[in-house]
This record gives sequence, C-alpha cells and structure tokens, in this order.
Amino acid sequence: MGSPISGLIAEAVMQRLENIILPKIKPKIWIRYVDDTFVIIKRNELDKTHNLINNVFNDIKFTREEESENKIPFLDVLVRRTTTGELETQVYRKSTHTDQILNYNSNNPIAHKRNCIQTLFKRARTHCSTPTLRKIEEKYLMDVFQKNGYPRNFIKRHIPPSQPTKAKATKESTKKIALPYIKDISEITTRLFKPLGIDVVHKPTKSLHSILCQPKDSTAKEDKTNIIYKINCNNCEKHYIGQSGRPLRLRIHEHKLAVKRHDIHSLISLHTDNHGHQFDWDNVQILDKGNNKNAREFLEAWHSSESSINRHIEIDKIYQPIRKKLHTQRVKVQVKETTGSNTSNLEGVKTHTNNQSRPRSVTRRDD
Repeated sequence: MGSPISGLIAEAVMQRLENIILPKIKPKIWIRYVDDTFVIIKRNELDKTHNLINNVFNDIKFTREEESENKIPFLDVLVRRTTTGELETQVYRKSTHTDQILNYNSNNPIAHKRNCIQTLFKRARTHCSTPTLRKIEEKYLMDVFQKNGYPRNFIKRHIPPSQPTKAKATKESTKKIALPYIKDISEITTRLFKPLGIDVVHKPTKSLHSILCQPKDSTAKEDKTNIIYKINCNNCEKHYIGQSGRPLRLRIHEHKLAVKRHDIHSLISLHTDNHGHQFDWDNVQILDKGNNKNAREFLEAWHSSESSINRHIEIDKIYQPIRKKLHTQRVKVQVKETTGSNTSNLEGVKTHTNNQSRPRSVTRRDD
C-alpha cells in the first residue's frame, strides 16, 4: 500500500469481488473500509464464505478474524455483542499500544497539541456507543495526556463541546505555505499572513525521516550549487557573504584569482589589499540554499550584517528583531554541535545585527 495508486487499485479489486460474492452469500451486515471488511454471517456458513472469497482471484488471498468472547476489532473500533444480542462499540487499541503521544514539551506548534486533544476526545464520542463507555475512555485520555506533560487546565480547555458549535463563515484562503516551525516566531508569522489570505502550515525542522532516510550520498560541500556562502577574514571580524548558482569550488576559485590579480571590482581583493588581511579559504561556510536568483539574493541580504563587506540590498529595519532571534538560534545550534553541550550560555559568541541601517548600494553584483 506504499504506492499513491494502491488505494484506487484496492478499491477497484474489492468492488469487483463484492459484485461476484454478495449475490451468493447475502450477509446480514457487510461493512468495508478499503480492504478491511466487517461481516455478520451465520456461523455454519463461515468456512464456505471464506473459501468463496479466496477463490475469486488466484493471486489474492484473504485472512479472517473471528469473534472471541463476543468481541471483535474492526479498524480502531471494538465491537461487542451483549447478552441481549445488541452491539456495543468502543475505542480499540492493540496489545502493543503504548501511551506515547505528542509530548506537550516537544518543539511542535501549540495548534498540533490542541488538535491532538480534540481529535482523541472526538473519537471517544464517535466510537463509544454508551455514556458509560465514553466516560471510561475520557478518563483514560485524561491520564494519558497528563503522562505526556499536558497541564490539566489545558486539556479541559480544549476538549470539544458535546454539541457541535456553528462554524463561523471564514474567508477562503488563496494559498497555503509550509514553513519550518520555530517556537515563538511561527505563531507571529501565522497571524501576520492570515489577513492576507495565506494559511501557514508548520512542519518540524528535523524528523527521523530526514535524519535516517538518505538514499543518495550527500554532495560534497565544494560541489553544492544554489547556495549562500560565508568567507571569514582571518585577521578581523569582517566577512563576505555571497550567493551562487554554480558549484562553490568554482566561485571560491574566482575569488582567489581576483585577489591574486588585485581586482579593484572584487570587495575581497580590496579588503585584502587595503588591510593586508587574509581570508579563511579552507573553512567556507554554506549558510542557506535558494533555487532561483531572487531567492538567493534575498537570503544573501538576510544573512548580511554590519560586519559584511559584500554589496547587498538593505533589508528594512522592521525585520531586525526576527533576524536577530533566528541568528541567535543558529549560533546556539552551532555551539551545541561543536561542543556537544546543551548549554544556552553564549558568552564569547559574537553576534552581529544591523540595528542601525547604513546607506548601501542596491546595485547587485555576483562578486
């Protein structure tokens, strides 16, 4: 079922099977979801029905599960037959189920945690057929959420009402965009984009899939393209931020040639000649990626600061607080990766922000 068309194929196969089988067996109940089927049939016809189903397609065989102790699971519902012959339903969990859910202290949007509460409590109301079973399920959910760090008040505040409220008429969004989730900043950007008719969908910055699943060998840093890069000066705090759609090694080679021939159009060459400084060619950093020139030029300006010697378009001062916060978080990650420490003490780590704009040329050069 891993292919995008698996569901369509399964539906076509099951419809074909139903057209052949149902006229022959005529069950009391036949409920199907994709290829899982809940059937009520006479006990003495069970083997005959199973054999008929398995003989329809030579290459497809079906398994069956019979009721045990008057109970049988179907998807996430446990169906139980009472002594009076009626059917009761409640939420079903496998024996391997753990009480692990999205932790309240995890780095995920608060909306995801709120939706987690609403979804599971709604399921309790839709799957549990009696008030007693609903109360048991809701008590269980309260315990599970508290085990996963959710404050009791937060849980109670977001339990959906028993009677559905009237949905407010909302303006249809014109566009959806997916952005990495950054605590305290993503919430602000969501509110800013909402009046513009843009829905922001948050995604985690890192996931097990992104860490573990790398089918291709990673490209060497020197061969990476569509990049924003940084070259530090060995003798002062100045640095050069550049962008290039070509491999990094070609761009670095061009910078070195410009320094060698004392090119007056190269800002790296001018800094070297005017101050007698040398740049750290062996430790060039890749800061970001952009798939087109406009994106790369914006990111080049975004990463540039008061200590940058490159020409770039000046970003409005209104963006400085968010840029400063993002830069600080980037430095924290770099410190943690370098030292292996989880400390948030950044003494000795210098950050540069351009809180006071200075006039700069808006002419773009890829130098």
